[in-house]
Amino acid sequence: MEETTKEIHKKRRRVSKKNKKSWRKHIDIKDVDKFLEDKRLEERLGNPFDVRSNEELFVVDVAPNDSKSIKFNSKAAYRQALRAAEPRCYASLKPHSAVAPFNKVNIKIKSSKKVTKLDQGEEVCKSKS
Repeated sequence: MEETTKEIHKKRRRVSKKNKKSWRKHIDIKDVDKFLEDKRLEERLGNPFDVRSNEELFVVDVAPNDSKSIKFNSKAAYRQALRAAEPRCYASLKPHSAVAPFNKVNIKIKSSKKVTKLDQGEEVCKSKS
């Protein structure tokens, strides 16, 4: 029973850190990476949350959102609105990015006057097939 209650410590590996390559391989830098990642997150978000005031973090919404809940007078009006609305299944087909699509055409047109021997050989092979 005493053996199970004792904490099991992982035996530390004793490796040589003589060279730069072995030093990088056997050193633990997780705590440094975590610290730097937290700093980058704070830079992106601005000041840390514990420094900011409540007015900066939260906004009290006073006006109700009537645009989401539309009241219909009858079932017929509701059904008419459903028929006029676009189905949600087509939402994935619409572009969701504000960036314009990138159209690049990489087509090389061979002139009929400049045909090399290699191209002629390919044409002969295609005609035999």
